Amino acid sequence: MLVSVSQDQTPSYYLSNEEKFEKMFVLRGHTETVTCCAVSPSVSYIGSGSWDNMLKVWSTSLNEPCDAE
Repeated sequence: MLVSVSQDQTPSYYLSNEEKFEKMFVLRGHTETVTCCAVSPSVSYIGSGSWDNMLKVWSTSLNEPCDAE
């Protein structure tokens, strides 16, 4: 798993197959530049922080809502 953050206000979540990383999701919800991220030890959640003074927690499961504040 790889997570990137961007000035476009989105973290992006990638998964790797044997040859390359493929973008799975663009996580939308911040209103300012996203400056940091972390992945939980279980790889079940991604946390992102932004200049909008928000910390967002995102599920990596397709069965759960993706934006849990």
